[in-house]
Amino acid sequence: MAASDTIQGDVVVSNSLQLAMLSGVKTITGDLSFNPWPELTSLSLPSLQRVGSFSVSAYALTSVSLPALTTVDNDLSVEDDNDVLATLDFGALTAVGGSFDLYGLQLASPTAFSHLATIGGDVSISSTAFTTLAPLAGAFAGLSATSSVAVYYNDSLVDVSALGSLKSVVNFTFTGNAATKLELTSLTSTNLFNVAQNAFSSFAADALTTVTGEFFLANNGALTTASLTKLASVASFRVYGDTSMKSLSIPALATVNGDFVFTGNGLPSLAANALTTVTGNIGIHDSSDGDTSALASVSFQKLATIGSLSIANEPKLASALSLPLLASVTNGIQVTNTAIPSFAADAVTSFGDTTYLESNGALTSVSFAKLASTQYLGFQSNTALASVALPKLATVSSELHFDSNAVTSLSFPALTSVTGSLSITSNNSLTTLVTPTLPITVGGYLQIQSNSVLPECQADAFDQHVTASYNVLGSNGGTGLCN
Repeated sequence: MAASDTIQGDVVVSNSLQLAMLSGVKTITGDLSFNPWPELTSLSLPSLQRVGSFSVSAYALTSVSLPALTTVDNDLSVEDDNDVLATLDFGALTAVGGSFDLYGLQLASPTAFSHLATIGGDVSISSTAFTTLAPLAGAFAGLSATSSVAVYYNDSLVDVSALGSLKSVVNFTFTGNAATKLELTSLTSTNLFNVAQNAFSSFAADALTTVTGEFFLANNGALTTASLTKLASVASFRVYGDTSMKSLSIPALATVNGDFVFTGNGLPSLAANALTTVTGNIGIHDSSDGDTSALASVSFQKLATIGSLSIANEPKLASALSLPLLASVTNGIQVTNTAIPSFAADAVTSFGDTTYLESNGALTSVSFAKLASTQYLGFQSNTALASVALPKLATVSSELHFDSNAVTSLSFPALTSVTGSLSITSNNSLTTLVTPTLPITVGGYLQIQSNSVLPECQADAFDQHVTASYNVLGSNGGTGLCN
């Protein structure tokens, strides 16, 4: 290295002699990095003002001082794997053109970077002992919209108010931190949004309008309130494992270009009444026994288009399920083990895949007033289900099942074709099976059996209008009138 205040190219420092040769150097155009050695306990470059990139791993370092450094053209990385770094001085630094990475620092605050005003690349702050990010508020305000921010596993990090300066980032990750609240007051858009495994009780991102990728709010066990009042569009929306949640505000959410998943949370009421489109699956469910969920009501009053809907193991869900505008279902609907009293989706004309309602003990009525075609359709073990309305159902491309319900009357006035089997069994309140007015072709079997109060003659009359591969009739024990 020549005696000059400028060095062209990269510099790797591996011993004390090489470090001494940097005395008086003001500019290094390339990368400055260190291969640490045991005797290197203090690093001081008081003249250095500008560098291409800077990276150091503390190893045995207790002090790093670059008090005149104003600009890092590309990336800056400071790591402390051994918890030894006690002093850090970057007091003049105002600009980092690339990424900014702090790992393992056991300092209470990033005060060394309090004058940093712009960061052009990604930010990563992880496994530190920071209690606050306040000195980085200016840097977050000046962060490039093409940057990502990751703050994770900082066990002492309580004050994250500086993140309120963020405006727009590519990805935002906030995981495993000790903050009691997270308020992203200025963030308007991001691609990935991942907030998980934190200690906070409240979360708000009320300027956020768009998440072009996936949105995760997950496993924040103490979280009680979450507010996203302007969020209108996401690629997928996943909220799960927030077991203390009492309030979730998403009044503007209109479009989910993927899945809407709500699982294992403590929320008593879920309302998404601006939501019109979910191209993937709406999944609302708890564990297999449903013992952790508090969900008592759901509301999707403007929902018009979905890929599919699955609600399972929500035994406290006791509100009527009404989807008055739902017209398009690409796949199917499954509702199992809930306490809903009724289900109506009277604008939908077809189900493209398996649809069934099963083991909903309080369900008394189902209405699909315009449903004309479906794949598999099943109503099973709904012990209070007395009424099913399918006035326009004409074709079933798989199987049609009515088993172990409380229906008193069944009729299929428009039905002409079932590709698979048609089963009407063990409905012990069924007294009336209306004879079809149209001939029905059944590709599999016709089974009308073990309906204890259905007159056998009604089963026989129904059978006369059906062409099936074979028939299974019998053990229908009713003595009422025939059709």
